Amino acid sequence: MAAAISNIALHGLDWGVLIPLVVGSVPGTLLGSKIAPKVPQSIIRRGIVVVLTMSGVALLDKAGWAPLGAGADETHPMLIAGVGLFVVVVLPIVWGFLRKGRGLPMFGSPTIAQLEDPNFTPGLVGMKRKD
Repeated sequence: MAAAISNIALHGLDWGVLIPLVVGSVPGTLLGSKIAPKVPQSIIRRGIVVVLTMSGVALLDKAGWAPLGAGADETHPMLIAGVGLFVVVVLPIVWGFLRKGRGLPMFGSPTIAQLEDPNFTPGLVGMKRKD
């Protein structure tokens, strides 16, 4: 709030930025507050990771970071979209294989019953034991 007030005091109020920001953020906040309790926490975390990763790449792109290309005037929106797609599609698969290598299920987690079973072996998640 202090940053917003000082920005308005120094630079004035830019209605061209304020109106689209309010029009997008208020309904998004209301809708998000209704949906968030019903969505699994892992999905929300993954969504935050995707948004923050794409925002970071967009800021590096806007700043003219040399590995992304030329100067600050040239942006690469397809690169940013590609990074987002990579984080959504490829990283979960790689993470699943890393989990599988540790004896955990690729996706999801063991159930409470499995964890409480003294004969439970993490590498055998989803497989039936022969007793």
